[in-house]
Amino acid sequence: MRKLHKNQSGFAHIAMVVILSIVVLGSISVAGYRIYKDNNNSIAYQGTLYKEKCTTTVSVCTGYTLTTSNDKKYNLAGTSALSVASGTPVTVTGSTPTTSSSGKSTITVTKITPTSTAVTSTATSPTTTTTTSTLMPTDPLPSYIKGYIYITYSCGNLPRGASCTNQPEPYQATVSVETTAGVVVTSFSSASDGSFSVALPAETYLLVPNLYASGSVKASQQTVTVTEGQTTNATINYKGLTP
Repeated sequence: MRKLHKNQSGFAHIAMVVILSIVVLGSISVAGYRIYKDNNNSIAYQGTLYKEKCTTTVSVCTGYTLTTSNDKKYNLAGTSALSVASGTPVTVTGSTPTTSSSGKSTITVTKITPTSTAVTSTATSPTTTTTTSTLMPTDPLPSYIKGYIYITYSCGNLPRGASCTNQPEPYQATVSVETTAGVVVTSFSSASDGSFSVALPAETYLLVPNLYASGSVKASQQTVTVTEGQTTNATINYKGLTP
């Protein structure tokens, strides 16, 4: 009998442990449920806010409704009026919706935050291309002195009975080109028809006709101004005795 009593005591002890375990686990479960419920008292809803007229059946009304992407419509109730424009995409934080007898769902609002509308296309900002141009020195445009060289013979020493036309004739001669300071730049010679052409940088020059040792033919020097990209015309007139 003592052995049986001892066994009964052991069973009672085990039963007590099981009961205590059940109580503890139950308490933990209840606490866990409360935490879950507390954390979910505020729910976030996303949709578009619209201005509505409050009804008398809602005790506190902001005058707004929220329409979600799946066309679910909620009346919004809060402690004060909201300054959010109608048609604004928003995130509404509030209570679990309550449904009235008429089937309308109402959320008691704690916070409304405007949200940006999703962009389906990638926005590309305009690219500004800055072109830095480096001015390279350009070659000057070609410029020339062109013209003719003529000679007019004097008829004063003609033999008796000889004729004299006394008209300018094409003449082949050599002319020096000098700066106004007397520095020789180049020289040129005329063709058989008396024509000449010489390329020169833009500047003012002296055309100095060469004189022959005999002194029977001579011409005066002249000043010519050359402009870049243009042709300056010049005529050189020699005078000489009748050959």
